[in-house]
Amino acid sequence: MRQIAITSSVAIIIKFLAFLTCTSETSALLSGLGNPLISVIRDLTWGKIFSDTPKNNDKIACKDEQGNFVDWFIVYKLPKIPDSESLLKKEGSAHYFLLPGDSAWKQSSLAINDSRSSVGRTAEPLKTVANGQVDEIAAVLYNDQPPDMEPTIRNGHSKGLMMANTKGGFWMPHSIPHFPRVSKTFEYPPGGLDNGQMLFCLSLPLNTINEVLGGALEYTKATFYNSSIPASLESQLSKIQGVIKYNKTASGVYYNQYEIGVSDLKISVFAKGPKFHREIYADWIAPYYNSSLNVQSWLNGAHAYLSNCTLNCSVYNVMKKTILGQGFTFNDDHSKWAVGQNQNSELTCIADLNRQKPQKGRGGVALCIRNKNIWSAFQGIVTKTQPCNSTHQALKYYSRTDKVQVTLKSDITTASANAKHH
Repeated sequence: MRQIAITSSVAIIIKFLAFLTCTSETSALLSGLGNPLISVIRDLTWGKIFSDTPKNNDKIACKDEQGNFVDWFIVYKLPKIPDSESLLKKEGSAHYFLLPGDSAWKQSSLAINDSRSSVGRTAEPLKTVANGQVDEIAAVLYNDQPPDMEPTIRNGHSKGLMMANTKGGFWMPHSIPHFPRVSKTFEYPPGGLDNGQMLFCLSLPLNTINEVLGGALEYTKATFYNSSIPASLESQLSKIQGVIKYNKTASGVYYNQYEIGVSDLKISVFAKGPKFHREIYADWIAPYYNSSLNVQSWLNGAHAYLSNCTLNCSVYNVMKKTILGQGFTFNDDHSKWAVGQNQNSELTCIADLNRQKPQKGRGGVALCIRNKNIWSAFQGIVTKTQPCNSTHQALKYYSRTDKVQVTLKSDITTASANAKHH
């Protein structure tokens, strides 16, 4: 009886603490404290200790904050806003998201580094990998700034995570350095809180993962870490296996394009190799769609490009954005995306390359979507772009003579998700 009473008391305490952690500010406060007792409380209430490790035969796909499987999501993390009254914004863990059907950004009440966030729930199968249970789970992690390793400047400027089993999986390209780490608990790098970041998760069948991601990786020359394909999936993920195990790369062609259908989205994946010495936005995407672009990318440092209006389709740097009343600038935003200026284009691209001269010699991808809702969400937050023929301290090393106009649309080899590309 005494043991039952103690157990009941613990249950009551846990329920009370769970109630506290359901509020965003209290949850954020607990997440920021270093007290070991608080960590235990978080583990008890959020299921880190008592939850079962995901089983190998469970479905692997993108998840929302309620743990429901979704076809896709986009997450935009704010940079640190030091003068904000919101603890999440002040610590740099506030984020917004888009789900299928959304036409405007929604603010999450959770911190980006919370295991209950959509990113945390989706990355949950990494616990299985950390436990060494990889007989039926494929994990491909790539990042030019991998955890616990020196960054690479010669390989592709790509970052992403793919996980799958026999039932399918997800691909989540992102912009976050040192992420993700293979761990028994969800970890978000502290350094990834400083700047704005973006993640794009796609739930995909195995054949699409193999053809599209495997094909793209043959071009981008990504830096892999903690990646493995189990014997049970080698035949279905043969292209990816060839890239990560044998460093197989495409020969003769320096770029390619692939098509993906995910729910209501039709996505074109532009894969650029390091020998395709062009600026992906101005020299490929804009002329391909015949659309002027507003582009957000990391412009700090030397050799960044100014807005360019000398081409048939102009490309403007995004200087300022405002999401649900919160403004921020390009100076502390590490995300990379582009949105068509013309509403009729309905074009949005999420990428991993910056508008900087050295990036022309590095591999990367851009995932471009023609969808009215997503276009409205991205174009609606752009509040200022850099005018043409202007100067900016962060862009002072720009050389106009370096810009080369090319038209590539007729040269693109398009491969569907189910077709073999060359």
